Amino acid sequence: MSVTLTAAIPVHRVVLVVLMLVAAAWMGGCGQDDAGEAGAAGDETDSGAIDESLDLPEWIAGVHPDPGAEASPTPQVQVIHGEVGVGEGVRLIVNGTDVTAHTVEARPGVLTYDPNRPSALIELSPGQHTATAERVRLDEFGEQHEVLDRFEWEFVVQ
Repeated sequence: MSVTLTAAIPVHRVVLVVLMLVAAAWMGGCGQDDAGEAGAAGDETDSGAIDESLDLPEWIAGVHPDPGAEASPTPQVQVIHGEVGVGEGVRLIVNGTDVTAHTVEARPGVLTYDPNRPSALIELSPGQHTATAERVRLDEFGEQHEVLDRFEWEFVVQ
């Protein structure tokens, strides 16, 4: 006794599922390719090394560029954070502008703002810049409700 696939599931649904899986795999790979290209360009981000000398809140594992560091002319701004509580989130603010919606999350807990992407909200010209990571409590609609903790740092773009 054999059962044909088309008798159980319409062909158009199978094609749709296959296309969705291919798109998901491609999009997941794109984030990793971008991170790899940035690293190859000399911008060391998300190296996995945690600088113990930084006085970071316990929910932040690392930031890039390091506080006070001189960054390459095309830096990415990154916050590596641990688990946050239920109903909480992390925002990234650069030079007073919330860029969270324009970040790439290549993997959970790593928010990266790349000012060189076409969707970039602000540029990072040479000079001093400020970045802030905020742990926020979200309301029932996923909107920011309350800032629970924040970490601010400065860096210089060459």
